Amino acid sequence: MVRNIDLPEALILYGSPVVWNEARSSWRSGLDELVEQCREDDTAVIMLVEDDTTIQDNVQQNLMFPIGDLQVLLTETQVPPNPRDLLRALEALSIQPKAFGGSSGFARRQHLEPERHPLPQRSVVLTHTLDQTRAARAAGMRVVRLLLDSNDNDTLADAVVGEVVDFSIDDIATPGSFWLNPPHPRDDWGNRVDPYEIAARRLNVVDHEVPSNGGELNDAELQRILADIDPL
Repeated sequence: MVRNIDLPEALILYGSPVVWNEARSSWRSGLDELVEQCREDDTAVIMLVEDDTTIQDNVQQNLMFPIGDLQVLLTETQVPPNPRDLLRALEALSIQPKAFGGSSGFARRQHLEPERHPLPQRSVVLTHTLDQTRAARAAGMRVVRLLLDSNDNDTLADAVVGEVVDFSIDDIATPGSFWLNPPHPRDDWGNRVDPYEIAARRLNVVDHEVPSNGGELNDAELQRILADIDPL
């Protein structure tokens, strides 16, 4: 069947509770099916887990299927989650971009695009805390929040589901069951933000400089704008 959607380029599983159900000592229900769909459609899957050896060993030893090409990365910051962890996770990968329409799209191009990192606006993050939701929004990514506590609440995520991953890769496509258009880096109120500035403030360091050039756009800024409007 011809698709008229963009499938995700990357799925980020943010934090070990997203991956591992501690109460049941098992892989989170439904997640293995979603990961398998990602593999079939060449969507990269990243497990971004805490910098804790015990947690890493538990995740690695209890997977219900071989890790294969899943990327297991560590969060690098000790402060509440921020967009730098997510953006660096994408920078660790290279993908072969697809034409609009996913794996069987109607706009298949004659020549393949060069390999590149997954785009934030074409990435989906599964989170389990409000701070992680904020980090994903600030990074310009779509967010699906797993509510692991019945007393919890998250009004910022693009979609909120229960403890079971009961949606498919088509549901988190653009457009899909949860959203219509690609996102942009945004704060709690939907205002556009610079994720690198947020990361610098939280870490009290500056690792991303915005050059002063008299108001003219440099190459990096032009590429960012083009990346924002490309899916539209």
